[in-house]
Amino acid sequence: MNTYYIGLMLTSPKAEDVEAAKNLGIIFPNQDNRGTHVNISGIALTKAAKNKENAVKFMEFMVSPETQKILAGINFEYPINAEVEPSDIVKGFGKFKEDSTPLYKSVQNTNEAIKIYDVAGWKIMKVKFGAIFIALIVFDPHF
Repeated sequence: MNTYYIGLMLTSPKAEDVEAAKNLGIIFPNQDNRGTHVNISGIALTKAAKNKENAVKFMEFMVSPETQKILAGINFEYPINAEVEPSDIVKGFGKFKEDSTPLYKSVQNTNEAIKIYDVAGWKIMKVKFGAIFIALIVFDPHF
């Protein structure tokens, strides 16, 4: 389970969610070697952008300390801006060694990962360009 799910459960209006989260422990795997995988959220500007100036302003807004503090507080993820501390809940999980494998190396293994998913019987979406897109929309009742 990812840290953001535990944070959402700990702040849930449902008592059973809070109780279940309190009974969970946090383990960061691979601390003796490569480190723990970290989910990546990204934002990019394409060459085809019609309003590049406003797109850049939006990107700057998204990584600003103020916005990162809000996002880190409502979704219990680690902020990308080094000036911003994680939420108190996330800080409570403790420090860990992050996996520093470059993203391009992970992408090189996409075809092998798809084969493993197929063998395991997992249903995934294969799109036209050979990429796998996974989207998660979290509804936060506190927001």
